Amino acid sequence: MDAMSNFIDDIAVDDDGDDEEDDEEDDGSDAGDVLDDETLIEDDGAQARRLDLERETAEAAAIREKTQRFEEMGAEYENAGRPGIVMEDVSELDRQSLLPTHADPKLWMVKCKTGMERKLVLALMYKFADKQSRGKRMGITSVICRDNLRGYFFVEARREDTVKAAISGLRGVRQSSVTILPLKEMVDTLEVTAQDVTLRKDAWVRMKRGQYRGDLARIVRLDDSGSRAVVKLIPRLDLDKHSRASLPRTDDSSKKRKRPARPAAKFFSPEEVQDKVGHLAIKTVVTVSGEKGYMFGGNEFVDGYLVKSVPINSLNSTNVVPTLEEFQKFQNMGTGKSTDAIADALAATLPGGGQMMGMEGFASAQRVDFQKGDMVQVVAGELTSLKGSVLAVDGESVTFVPNHIDFSEPLTIARANCAKYFNVGDHVRVTRGLREGETGHIVAVDSQYAHVFSDLNHSEFKVFVRDVRLASAMVTTIDTLGEYEVYDLVELDATSVGVVIQIEGSSLRVLNQNGVVSTVRPTEVGKKWTRRSITLDSAGNNVGVRDVIRVLDGPHKGKQGTVKHIFRAHIFAHSASVMEHGGMFAVRGRNCVLLGGAMGAAAASYTTPAPASYTTPAPGPAPMDVAYTSAAPAPAATPLPAFARPGVVVTVNNEQGVISHTLPDGTADVRFSSGRVATVAGSDMAAVHPASNGDRVMMVDSGMTGTITSMDDVGVLVSFGDDVRMVDNLSMLVRVE
Repeated sequence: MDAMSNFIDDIAVDDDGDDEEDDEEDDGSDAGDVLDDETLIEDDGAQARRLDLERETAEAAAIREKTQRFEEMGAEYENAGRPGIVMEDVSELDRQSLLPTHADPKLWMVKCKTGMERKLVLALMYKFADKQSRGKRMGITSVICRDNLRGYFFVEARREDTVKAAISGLRGVRQSSVTILPLKEMVDTLEVTAQDVTLRKDAWVRMKRGQYRGDLARIVRLDDSGSRAVVKLIPRLDLDKHSRASLPRTDDSSKKRKRPARPAAKFFSPEEVQDKVGHLAIKTVVTVSGEKGYMFGGNEFVDGYLVKSVPINSLNSTNVVPTLEEFQKFQNMGTGKSTDAIADALAATLPGGGQMMGMEGFASAQRVDFQKGDMVQVVAGELTSLKGSVLAVDGESVTFVPNHIDFSEPLTIARANCAKYFNVGDHVRVTRGLREGETGHIVAVDSQYAHVFSDLNHSEFKVFVRDVRLASAMVTTIDTLGEYEVYDLVELDATSVGVVIQIEGSSLRVLNQNGVVSTVRPTEVGKKWTRRSITLDSAGNNVGVRDVIRVLDGPHKGKQGTVKHIFRAHIFAHSASVMEHGGMFAVRGRNCVLLGGAMGAAAASYTTPAPASYTTPAPGPAPMDVAYTSAAPAPAATPLPAFARPGVVVTVNNEQGVISHTLPDGTADVRFSSGRVATVAGSDMAAVHPASNGDRVMMVDSGMTGTITSMDDVGVLVSFGDDVRMVDNLSMLVRVE
């Protein structure tokens, strides 16, 4: 009882002390009440600054508290696993004991929306911290996501219901997608493979993905974390796209979702951007290094190059040595430099600097591939200048048979001490670079270069000795270049395509839909066109790939050919009678007729002329042309557009109407909403494209009519009776009555 009494007395004493303090505080407050009102009025600005300071102080304190809580949680988790274990002090047997067992928490794989893996991991971490601060537990041990595994993240917990409870309420994740990871796969899933990435400033790399995939780039600097690098490369800008984006959008253009072609690589020109997009779209900036640059479209441009920060794993740095052509274009050296000057400048940018002028130097930058039968020459060591024929290659060693009277046995030397050797007149094939696959005869060899006279275009070019090999067959034509082959249809820009008619070295000769031939590099064209389209001929027949057509009008009149490709209303056909362009020619569908199909008026009139039915020219100056008596009348007017068919809704001078009849003179009768009917030229009318679900539409290329069932960003879903098709190009659909 005495002890209890003492305890109560102590409390009583403490309470008295508190009362005294309260009394003192009350005295102070009473004294404040006596002050004049004027002394209590604060300046409004000072009061606002004081409130801002208090708020900032409170936010800083909250951040420090949260950081401290996360550090404590991390320490608690680290100590909870295997206390007292130091990885450096354990043996291999002890390491095996650290592998997960059936008694440890399981690893659960959760499917999520692609691109949200990190956000969901952070959301779970914040959710865990919030519950921890309120004294609750989630039952999960860790959350992990892997950069190389998109659409999934991992939760470490003992039970499935615990994982589902933890991810409940999170967007972008499915409750039903939780699956357990087998025990033997847990280590492999979380194992981090060390990558041997030896990047340095000014190193040459290639982009792995995106619009710049395969493009050459050079490292400007590396960040401190080592996970990102700033590179410079030649930009690929679609200025037409930016100029269209600055215009007000219409209902039709906003629904077009056609994938654009890959823009050509060329240096940034602020003057060109201002002319096409406007001066407000570009800003002058000063870079981190103090250089003058420009900001356009959220990207930075310096000296014509695009300078951007990219992840290290998006770069390929393995044995990247630019070809002379690539280096010349990248350095914007123009065409006035000699090949030797370009090669010397390239060598100075490779590891070792200007000392890399010999084959042995370049061998260290890019591995030389030797094969059995190659002629080699020793370039270092006691056997320097000894020549021979390769017998075998084993790793870094080369075994060759010397061409010397004093050496009868094969010799083995290091690969780095060998270089390929050729005599003037040898017939060789290029094995690497922009001229890969081309053959020719060596006319000169100097240092590490070989001068080759091409079998393809009978011109001389210069390549590295390491990139050629003896060849017996002569190549007079090349059918493939990278992913492209002869007769492939490729995108040239957003509105035109072309068929590859010839491959010349590192370039493609392309015939576009207008019959114009141009020479382009593979980097200047887009993807291959693989769609199987159809179009209409002059008689309204459906024409598809592999059909045989006859041309009725135009420069190819009278020719027959097999359809290779169709692009909108244009046909690319091949004919053995065409001696140019590899037998390919381009023609519009309305200027030809399908053989074996229905014969329209134009097709029937084509067969009427007979060779002898021409008029004898009158005396006098010889006429320029001889006219057939049964030829078609005078040159016709501009033909109707492809969409002009009865029932199609059109606009004429902002007035809407419906085509009732089409006439052979390039006009059509249009019935307007007011009831009047007028004859309108094809150039004065515009098609009306669909705008909502339920619209009746017609396919321009095939003439099929149907009803729109769905419209979204992906495309338009059209029902043609029992057939339902997805149309990704809204311009191919027009409204019908």
